[in-house]
Amino acid sequence: MKTSIQRMIMEFEAKLYEMITELGHIKKRVLDLEEENEKLRQQVNEIFASRWGKGGEKKRSIPNLFSLYQEGFHICPHHFGRSRGNEDCLFCLQFIKGDETRAGEEN
Repeated sequence: MKTSIQRMIMEFEAKLYEMITELGHIKKRVLDLEEENEKLRQQVNEIFASRWGKGGEKKRSIPNLFSLYQEGFHICPHHFGRSRGNEDCLFCLQFIKGDETRAGEEN
């Protein structure tokens, strides 16, 4: 009886160690993905900032940004590229509305 309980405890400890090890790998992967996401957001923001001032590219970028917004992503500078779920974002909407107003003024 004592040997059976000891064996069960040893098996439980082994499984627990495996789970802890796997959890460590998952945590590391999550951190790596978060770092990669942040770098990609920074790159997108840099590209966006460098191209926004150019007239021809600006006119092409407005539909692209609107498309991203319709797909469920933020296009406002603070949360750019993050999922907005099913909720509208007033900042994104103002961004779109401001672009439509400016595009009308350019014509």
